[in-house]
Amino acid sequence: MIKSLAKSRVVLVIEKLESQLHFVDSVKEMNTDQVKLFIADAKELIEYNEWRVALENLLENLYEVDYKIDIETYNLIKEAIIKNKMNIQDWSFIDQLLLPPSE
Repeated sequence: MIKSLAKSRVVLVIEKLESQLHFVDSVKEMNTDQVKLFIADAKELIEYNEWRVALENLLENLYEVDYKIDIETYNLIKEAIIKNKMNIQDWSFIDQLLLPPSE
């Protein structure tokens, strides 16, 4: 049960990122093709039951390209980190990906 809950949180993060990609093109000049590849890689890892590695790689790759996320995605990522028994402090760099609050 714990493994399936941890895996489902990673899948939710991926689905959320995928759903936001079409908004990104119109809002910011970001390389969405690159992010699509990151997501595809994560999905492939999940197929091999490597959801924790999928999450780790995805987060590191998003950080490398400075991909910005909204608060909902940020919270999903934090929940996925916790459910996968990863040290949240090791992943504190995701704070830098958070979009500033809209005014």
